Amino acid sequence: MPGEQHLLKVYSDRSYVHTTTVRHQGTTVALAMDDQWRLVYTVLDLARHDEKSR
Repeated sequence: MPGEQHLLKVYSDRSYVHTTTVRHQGTTVALAMDDQWRLVYTVLDLARHDEKSR
């Protein structure tokens, strides 16, 4: 995959109405709220990304 496209993940299991990202001590956290007002999150630690795993 070209560039950093291999880091992309698409979540289409529900209808998201709000999304945002925050950084905490160098770690990125992605947050989303679905149409049922449930919060979903994932932690993205890009510092641990291994360039050899392409």
